[in-house]
Amino acid sequence: MKSSATKTFLREAKDSDLELMLAWNSNPEVPRYLPSRPETLTWELHFSWWKSRQHRMDWVIMVDDKTTRPRAVGAVHIRDLNMAPEIGLYIGEVTLWNRGTGKKALELAMEWAWQHGISRLQAVVHPRNKRSHRLFEGLGFARTGTGRKGQWRYERGRPAG
Repeated sequence: MKSSATKTFLREAKDSDLELMLAWNSNPEVPRYLPSRPETLTWELHFSWWKSRQHRMDWVIMVDDKTTRPRAVGAVHIRDLNMAPEIGLYIGEVTLWNRGTGKKALELAMEWAWQHGISRLQAVVHPRNKRSHRLFEGLGFARTGTGRKGQWRYERGRPAG
């Protein structure tokens, strides 16, 4: 599906995205390496989390391959905007794994961060999540230590200029 006609873009997440996000997270392969996901994700827990969010920006990752209308395929966020901003994502449409969609989504979210005066981003990645390690390292993040729950911490500063 990766072709020059495919466009990846972000749109701000909204309440109407919650059902799709819950469906993505109900696939055991999608949240396998997420650090804070409960064993069983119920609608009540998901909705409560959504309403309690503060100091963060959430987007839905959209793909337009010109064959149908643009569709939602995952989510990206920057949390802790008021302290040490942390970026993360997941691709809910598993057929798009390893296709560059996550990389493009992170690049777009990072550009938003730099434009909004954020000078440093961090990410935490499960030690066994090899795809995410390659992804963040490929985007210029450096491993700086261990984060919460044994996750590896990566950091990257805003480019000069």
